[in-house]
Amino acid sequence: MEAFLNPEFSSFELSQDFKGFIDNNPPLSSRFSKLKLVKSLDVLLYQRIGNIRKKEPLIYFLKKGSVKHGVIYGEGLWRWKINEFKKNNSSVLFKELIQKTCNYLVVKSNDSPL
Repeated sequence: MEAFLNPEFSSFELSQDFKGFIDNNPPLSSRFSKLKLVKSLDVLLYQRIGNIRKKEPLIYFLKKGSVKHGVIYGEGLWRWKINEFKKNNSSVLFKELIQKTCNYLVVKSNDSPL
C-alpha cells in the first residue's frame, strides 16, 4: 500500500520535507482488508492505492493509560530507506521517521499536575 500523510497527526512533529518523502516511496506490502479501528488512534499515514485514498491506517499510534503502542500495518519499510538513499545519497528523512517514532514510544509523559 502506498501512503499519504494525515494532516491531523499530533503525536509528534515532522519536518516540511517529510511529505515529499512519503509521496515518493515505494508501497508497503499489506493485506487488503478493512480494519476495525478505535477512536483514540493517532494515524500518521493512511493507505493509498494510486489516487484512491482509503481511511485505513498504515502507521498509527495508540495510548492506553501510560503505555504507548505504535503499529506499522505493512512490510517493506526498509525499501523507503534504500529509495531515499538512491535518490538523495542520504537517508535523513527515513531516520527522522524512525527516531521520532522511537522517541515518542520510549519517552514517558509526565501527567502529574505538579
